[in-house]
Amino acid sequence: MRRIVLISFLLVMLTATANATTFHGDGQRTGNFTAVDGKDLIWMQKLTSNFIESPIVATNSFVYVMTVPSMSPNNGELGIFKLYASNGTEVANLTGVFYGRTAPAISDGVVFVHAVNISNEQQSWLYALDENELSVRWAVVVNEYIDGWWHVDSHPLVYNNTVYILASTTGTLYAVDFEGNKRVVWDGDVVSYYTSPSAYNGKIFFAGNESGQHEFVVINESTGNVLWKYPVDGAIVGGIAIGEGFAFFTTTDSSGECKLYAVNLTDPENLSWNVALPGRNGVWRITPAVGNGYVVVGTKGDQGWTLDNNDSVLCYRVSDHELVWEFDRNDGLNGDVGGSPIIAGDYVFFTTNTEHGTLYAVYLENGSLAWSYDLKQWCMSSPFVWGGKLFVGADNGNVYAFGNFSLMWEGSVTLAPENVTISLKDGSQKEISGISALYALINASELGSFDVVVNSSTYGVYVESINGIASEGWCGWMYWVNYPEEDMPQVGADSYLLKDNDTLIWYYGCWPQTPADSEYVIKININILKPVEIKSLTVSDGERGGNATAWVNVSATTTDWYVVVVSGVSSEGEAIAGISTFRLNAGEELRVPVLIHIPQLAGTGRYNLYAGVYRFSEYPGNPIHIYGPVSCEVS
Repeated sequence: MRRIVLISFLLVMLTATANATTFHGDGQRTGNFTAVDGKDLIWMQKLTSNFIESPIVATNSFVYVMTVPSMSPNNGELGIFKLYASNGTEVANLTGVFYGRTAPAISDGVVFVHAVNISNEQQSWLYALDENELSVRWAVVVNEYIDGWWHVDSHPLVYNNTVYILASTTGTLYAVDFEGNKRVVWDGDVVSYYTSPSAYNGKIFFAGNESGQHEFVVINESTGNVLWKYPVDGAIVGGIAIGEGFAFFTTTDSSGECKLYAVNLTDPENLSWNVALPGRNGVWRITPAVGNGYVVVGTKGDQGWTLDNNDSVLCYRVSDHELVWEFDRNDGLNGDVGGSPIIAGDYVFFTTNTEHGTLYAVYLENGSLAWSYDLKQWCMSSPFVWGGKLFVGADNGNVYAFGNFSLMWEGSVTLAPENVTISLKDGSQKEISGISALYALINASELGSFDVVVNSSTYGVYVESINGIASEGWCGWMYWVNYPEEDMPQVGADSYLLKDNDTLIWYYGCWPQTPADSEYVIKININILKPVEIKSLTVSDGERGGNATAWVNVSATTTDWYVVVVSGVSSEGEAIAGISTFRLNAGEELRVPVLIHIPQLAGTGRYNLYAGVYRFSEYPGNPIHIYGPVSCEVS
């Protein structure tokens, strides 16, 4: 018995290596990936001024991504790009030949792409590219005519050294060998351009249409014979995920009603099930994710790109098709689900397609939010996991990689905007700002109990070593603020002044290395105390022609002269104001009186007043803190 198990396992492994890395992970399209727990933005790469709407695929240390035209008339940078998965550096690209929003399939040194032919944008082609150089080996026509590039959404499938591709305009399933020889496997009627074939256990699964009857079709991979067909209500409008003994897919009928189907692979007539999904026409381009006894699907609502109650991600238990959880606007969802969700370990990842498109991570078990990241851009790309990182693209032309830095220490420091004195390696001292990137590191070292050695040179002070790891040649300690969304600072760390809520990263690397490649990273979240802060405000009532008195309690972290202004308006828009000047030492608190003059002709009634405090040297610009409102009754 042990020998049979081992042989079976070996056969499975051999079969897997013969197939491709592609959309949703593999030929079964399960969307079930290995666990990735990190939520650090490891790198961000700007590839194009056009859109990235394709699912990203990663394998063999590389990331592959396609681009499509943006809304503006710009045809530059349209094609496919290959990046290093570790840091996002571009390795190769092929532009000017094709473009699309399908995912490539990579197998045996070849990248297969279904895309729009730039020379004839009314056709889609299957391209075979050399994996190293991305040069074209061969290409064959898939759709003779397409009504717009957005009608090319069917991902290629590689199974046992054959590429399967579905032509939506004719409902034809083609099989193409690795030399580019094409043959018809199935010839039906028009199917949705959002659906893609899948494979498992010697069978090919795809969407069919025979004289208006939409169906789920299963054929024998070696013979091409139809094994069975399962009729469905409406067109299959996404990929087909195979797992847990079922084939999962979504449909939309002529009235816009949507369903999730689970077709049992051994007894489809008796053990299959389906459930109605919220929203009308709300599941296009969505492939379910299957794993750990669950199936997860995303929907979009009835209001186009506007958030409504039917925008959601739903999780069903496979065994009894009960709804386990739903994540919607009440849980923080901010728009239509843009790409197909995936499962990775304990999490479900998905994006939203809205102006502030967001990457969400929710717990698979209960659907509660684990974390999210605002991509600040529309996003139709499906996430992909490889090598401990999660990848996703967006319409701003960026590719994002999330994971875990190799952290030596992570934490928060609180800094005050005042000058401080630090000790250098030679025993001398230097005065620097208490909100500088250098002092933030020194502050963090005290919290994290690691050593920092600061030295000086003709170019200024620099960090020579951290925890015994010293600079050597072109390698040393560097810093980056709000990596990777902002550029690396070009000034010394003692001169760079941080802002509240900045994220400061110190890392060891060899120029021009980034934190993505570093084995030693210190991540510091910055909290900056205000130099002066208003603790409370009270105001007496007053009469026309007289005064009201305000008392402003303030405390300082920086010794300086300050100005406090108390002002406000009535419901009629009339204004009253008062001002006081005072000096505070660091650590002191003061109750400052402010006399507010009320003109004889001022309107009566309630005034809403605010207190604002400024540095005397900066007044009337740059208010430091504003407090209020409180009411003052004028009679």
